[in-house]
Amino acid sequence: MHPNSTYELRISFQDQGDKKALHVKEDVKQFLISIGEATFVEGVVDGLDLDFDYDHDDRDYYEELGGAIAPLSIYKYDKSHLQQIEVLLSKKFGEELSINLVELDTQEWMEGWKDSFKPFTTERFFVYPPWESVPANEDRMPLMIEPGMAFGTGQHATTQLCLQEIERHGTQNPMSQALDVGTGTGILAIALLKLGCKQVLATDIDPDAVIATRDNARENAVSFEVRQESVPSEGAYDLVIANILFTVIRRILDDLIARVQPGGHLLLSGILAEEEHEIDPLVGNRLSVVRKQELNGWVSLLYRKDHGAPV
Repeated sequence: MHPNSTYELRISFQDQGDKKALHVKEDVKQFLISIGEATFVEGVVDGLDLDFDYDHDDRDYYEELGGAIAPLSIYKYDKSHLQQIEVLLSKKFGEELSINLVELDTQEWMEGWKDSFKPFTTERFFVYPPWESVPANEDRMPLMIEPGMAFGTGQHATTQLCLQEIERHGTQNPMSQALDVGTGTGILAIALLKLGCKQVLATDIDPDAVIATRDNARENAVSFEVRQESVPSEGAYDLVIANILFTVIRRILDDLIARVQPGGHLLLSGILAEEEHEIDPLVGNRLSVVRKQELNGWVSLLYRKDHGAPV
């Protein structure tokens, strides 16, 4: 169940005609990512009607959104979490930012993005939101996902790459234990269980992701452990997945590799194609590349930890 209230922290940038604002905005983005808050969205237009006929509308939405220095917004159920971020931003950036925290009705807020989440299929799954239904002639496994505040409906290229990879991986490799770090909505953890993995641990530092994952697990009639944390400090897994921004992967890569048991695999995504060359020096000779996939400028990388490989 979703809380009745959703909160938006909107971060606006001063002196919009000043090039300095562009640098401030980039610094804010990097700062948010550094504190583990990578779920911000860019640009808000007040009063948008999703039934509007945008194809025949003369409004310049790019400029209305703020152009290159459009505001950043973070949406959470947890008001105190956003208040903490507000304090950190104010302390670091001061008067360079205008920050507003507002309360929204969760149901009304969620209605706003329903049109953008349509069912889609992979080789093994029919992925759909709860307001859609599974066609009577559909023979793929149903996978119902409601995102809430979390990332990972399957619409994004990185999630699709991971779904494709675990479908292929699951047919070739028996999976006993898997770890999904940065689980978001839990879509990959749920898919793993439906594909026959015996036990899954899903983690995310975002409390809203934990709520979304537990709700989606219940709706899909599967059960697994969900923790609010990053990479667990112990355990060995046949498959470890991290579909997270590369900035975050870089920081936790050693911990991810440590959780892969010998003979097991590590699946990374959330990496832009132009960032891929930075991965190999970080991995070194601890893992060997099994497969690379690319979709819409994003890549996924599947690695294997060979027996006797350095830790």
